[in-house]
Amino acid sequence: MKYIFYSYLVNPIILIFLYIFQLVKDAGLTIIIMTIFFKIILLPLNYIIYQEEEKIKKINKKINESTKNIKDLVKKSEIMSKIYKEEGVSPFKNLFLQLINLPILIAIFIAIPQFLNKINNHFLFNFINLKSPNIILGLIVFMAQLLLIFFLTSPEHRKLSLFISSFLVPVFFIIPSGLLIYIFTTIIFTLLERKIIFVNKI
Repeated sequence: MKYIFYSYLVNPIILIFLYIFQLVKDAGLTIIIMTIFFKIILLPLNYIIYQEEEKIKKINKKINESTKNIKDLVKKSEIMSKIYKEEGVSPFKNLFLQLINLPILIAIFIAIPQFLNKINNHFLFNFINLKSPNIILGLIVFMAQLLLIFFLTSPEHRKLSLFISSFLVPVFFIIPSGLLIYIFTTIIFTLLERKIIFVNKI
């Protein structure tokens, strides 16, 4: 399984990184371009995920209204199942769709450090060393993560998202800057696709 993952995902991605680097001559720009490239490829899938999330949000409102005076957990579960069946929506479909994204995202995350190890000029604009951690960049990514949570997370789930994100704070200050550039670009593109691209299509 590891051989297949590296042979068909990680290694080809590294080769594409190296090809783009030969064109732009900047490691940071290469990471940004590649991140946007893969986000565009995954755009149709992410749009389907967005549609499913919107359906589930509406169904959850309906469930909350139907079960607000019911304390019996079994009865609540029965009502939830009935509403999901009536709406023709599976709560597991969205999870499955998101899992399709996961191998590609992990492969890019693994490919970036290996790509940086294969080149001599591993800087963004000859200024930020992408092989080393960067406190300022880490803070910027953390703020972008908070922005993502406040813009895209429903109020009832926001506290949980903030709690989970708090565990990522130390990570942002120890991982290479190349990965921070990847995470930051992903966050910004996700905000754009959710707030501009997808909203205008609904």
